[in-house]
Amino acid sequence: MHMRANLRVSRARRRGRAALSAGTALAALAALGASACGRSFPTPFTTSDLAREGSGAALTHYLHQPGATATVCDRRAQGEGFRGESREDFEALAGGLLSGTIAPALWQRCAMLMLESLPAGGAASLLDELAHAYRTLVSRSAVETDPAERARLEALHKTLLFRPRGTAPHPEAVADDVAKLTAALDKGRLGPIAARYGRDLLLDIDLDRGVLSGAPVTVATLDALAARKDELLLRRVAQRVPDATLRDEARRRVVRLHVAASESPYVRAHRDEAQARVMAEGRNAVDLGQHPPTAGWVDEERLRVRGLLVRQNVWKQTSTLLAVGGAGRAPGGPQVLPSIELRGALFVRATGFEEPLTVCAPPDALDVTPCVLPSEVRPAIPIVQVDGQGLLHFVERIATKDALKLVYNTPNLPLPILVHEKELFTLEWPIRFERPSPIVFTGPTSGRGPDLRVALQRRYAPRVLFEVNGPEGPLVGVVEAEDLDAFVIATRGGAGPAGARGTDGARGSNGSSGSPGSCPGSPGTSGGSGGAGGSGTAGGPGGPGGRGGDVVVRGSCVTGDCAALAKAARSFVRSEGGAGGPGGEGGRGGQGGSGGSGGSGASCTVNGRFTSVSGGMTGSAGSNGANGARGANGANGAPGGSRCASIRRLEAPARRTGRRGLDGTLDPPDLAGRLIRRRTSVSLPSPRADVPAPAPTRVARLEFHGRVSRLPSVPPKAHLPERGPLPATHRSRPMRPTALTDPTVPQTPATEERETLEISRESFLSAVRVRSHLRAGRILTSGAAQESAGGIRLK
Repeated sequence: MHMRANLRVSRARRRGRAALSAGTALAALAALGASACGRSFPTPFTTSDLAREGSGAALTHYLHQPGATATVCDRRAQGEGFRGESREDFEALAGGLLSGTIAPALWQRCAMLMLESLPAGGAASLLDELAHAYRTLVSRSAVETDPAERARLEALHKTLLFRPRGTAPHPEAVADDVAKLTAALDKGRLGPIAARYGRDLLLDIDLDRGVLSGAPVTVATLDALAARKDELLLRRVAQRVPDATLRDEARRRVVRLHVAASESPYVRAHRDEAQARVMAEGRNAVDLGQHPPTAGWVDEERLRVRGLLVRQNVWKQTSTLLAVGGAGRAPGGPQVLPSIELRGALFVRATGFEEPLTVCAPPDALDVTPCVLPSEVRPAIPIVQVDGQGLLHFVERIATKDALKLVYNTPNLPLPILVHEKELFTLEWPIRFERPSPIVFTGPTSGRGPDLRVALQRRYAPRVLFEVNGPEGPLVGVVEAEDLDAFVIATRGGAGPAGARGTDGARGSNGSSGSPGSCPGSPGTSGGSGGAGGSGTAGGPGGPGGRGGDVVVRGSCVTGDCAALAKAARSFVRSEGGAGGPGGEGGRGGQGGSGGSGGSGASCTVNGRFTSVSGGMTGSAGSNGANGARGANGANGAPGGSRCASIRRLEAPARRTGRRGLDGTLDPPDLAGRLIRRRTSVSLPSPRADVPAPAPTRVARLEFHGRVSRLPSVPPKAHLPERGPLPATHRSRPMRPTALTDPTVPQTPATEERETLEISRESFLSAVRVRSHLRAGRILTSGAAQESAGGIRLK
């Protein structure tokens, strides 16, 4: 819940303030209407969400979040942001400050960026709303006692005082505000703090006319301000007076004050040079071509990002980057990624400077401290950018395939920082991928599920990279190890149709009517009973579910246990039959027939006496027919075939950290995805002394295809042909390349579709004769085997 605007006004000191109170109420209602009475927005609310919504209420909600950046208010900035400029949008922004929804410092930064980037008409309309809000804030009695309320007034006050030169509200729109503020000051209706702010704002109006304290501004006026070190008023003169020469002289005196106060040895030794550079450029930037950087570091306490969360939309193949408080989940959940101010957080050692350099402040700060231009700082990863103000921004939404590249060869997110195109250091943040939604492909009604080809990789972290090739094309993503149990990749047969509804039973016949009575001696007879209703027929059986599609899984691992990868693949990669259709509802039993009406009575007079006979009883109604039985549910579809075509260990390349790569080994699975268990790993023994050793190569993958069967007996060495192809048992079909390519392993052209491995005949036999109890299909290579250099060359 947002804070409500305080609408109370002290009656003892605010007699006759009805007009100001009305303005207060309207502003507060505008603030509340932008949030409480408007539509609700999700959290976290990214810049992409803001650009899509495009309203002032959406901007207020975005800025209310932890980690929000004011850059979205700058129309000059690259990327997505806020582009609205209607009166309602500006009312919502002003209301966000009045209600306490937006932090004052962030609000001030946003408003200043808007004023700097809006066209003249839009800036004037925004200033109209800010003037109304100023009258509202200055009239609140809480300004005198509440620090939070005073901080809001301070932010609004500085925005109006330091607005870009050439921007001004529409005179007719703010004339009433200025008149009532002046009257309130003249009659002493404002408290001491509010009165000080009010007089200061009226002084700003005088500066726009070149007047200060009732006299024209001159160079002598500026010297007097410099003598008493009134930097704030000098800055206001430099911002507001119409005379360009006086504006430059005011800036010059501000720079001189900064030079005199500087503790930098370089500035003290080069006073005139520093002053001239700041007057010309607004910064004392160091030429890193003449003073090359030698080292760099960051103050991690100043960085507000402790870890990243990647939220994946597998079906759209997009990922959103969010911030978390650390390696795990942050209390309160993920947040939008904040902008990081590099000034005071990033430091560089440069030749010729004793003190470390940091990133330059914005030009309007007129800072004389030697610094590094923001344009000299460049992250090596394009998802992070540094703007002209020295703020580091993250790209919030990227393609999922690019998100995979971030962690392909590292468990965390490395962020190399280049200064003057030289890599000085690397930030490394923990990164975690949020579990993607289940990936389930379903066939048509009673139809077969689509076939899938799934590639899995586990590299340098306990997470699995996957690619699914199905009817939607390739879908890639990442799942963390702890989320594998709840993750699903499946092909599912279509559900069977519901069975037909049974036929309702026929209605029973009505009973016959009784005979009427005859006076004097024959009463009416009873009606006949109604016939029983017919029974409903049974519902039809539900249709069978469709068969699941076939799944082929290929996997590879660089680190960790390949056996665990195969076991995990068996649990979350599935082929499922479709559910059988529900049986049809049985027909309702027919309603029993109505009983016949009894015969009517009669009366007469016999010998002068009145006599009557009774009528017959109504016949009983027939019984209702029985409802038909519900039809049997259809049979569930059978799962499709699934096989693990290969599980291999990749040789790890040399890492940036200098750690050694792993040597190649092989964990072959059988075709149903069950890992072939063994107590010892496959190793290639040293060849005999009389057999020349082959050239060292990577261990190629061995694929196992076909129905599960016992491993064919391996002929002894004497039975292997010296030349020519291997026996049919050892031949193969061409291999398809894996879906997720490993950039560290050379890839053969797709037209050849083959891999080559050179091993000795002894090594080949040892690799095939793993253990006598192994179960697998035929061993596949890629063509015939030829002898080469005393070994066996598998093409």
